Amino acid sequence: MNRLRGSARLILLAGAPLTVDRELPKERLPIYPTESPKPEIVEVPTQLESSIRKTREITTDAYNTGRSRVQAVVDRWIGTEHAVESRLKSLSPPADIEPLFPGALWVGVAMLSASIFSRGRRIGRGLRPPLWGFVASAFFLPHHTRNVGNYIFELEERYIPAVAKRQQELTANGKQALESSKGTVQRLRGEFDTQMGKATDFIRSTTGLKLDKKSEDSDKK
Repeated sequence: MNRLRGSARLILLAGAPLTVDRELPKERLPIYPTESPKPEIVEVPTQLESSIRKTREITTDAYNTGRSRVQAVVDRWIGTEHAVESRLKSLSPPADIEPLFPGALWVGVAMLSASIFSRGRRIGRGLRPPLWGFVASAFFLPHHTRNVGNYIFELEERYIPAVAKRQQELTANGKQALESSKGTVQRLRGEFDTQMGKATDFIRSTTGLKLDKKSEDSDKK
């Protein structure tokens, strides 16, 4: 019995490595040697390098922002300059219709004369030079004055429409008053001519004087 037990143990011990070999993984190791992976080096910046990078980024952003703002201001100024230039060209009529000189010179002379004449007077001292200048410009530069007046009226309609509306009303009332005054003057002139004709006829019939019939001529005209 002991012999049988000992042989059974030997058989079990001999079979143990076989079970271990069966449990090994199926993957086979390569025959040739493989290259070991290279270590990855990660550069960590120092505190000084980080501070320099942040300062450079802030400076670059500030420079770009300032440059864009300056460029915007320059573009706006160029646009304004072009707009003013085109507006001045539109306000100025052609030189063959109305040249700027010497009319502008006479306007300056009128304003200077007004300032000299109103030097010793306190009332209306500041209003006389521009008033004289406006009258002189309306006389010597009528087309320029009309264009400038229309442009001022456009600005009033755009920014202060209440003033423009009031100005339109005053202009309409002034035109109506002028037309009515013209009609009244013509009517009074006709009545005056009629009365003068009657007086002339009366003097001619009573005195025998030969007077010219101006009233009849004016009525025929």
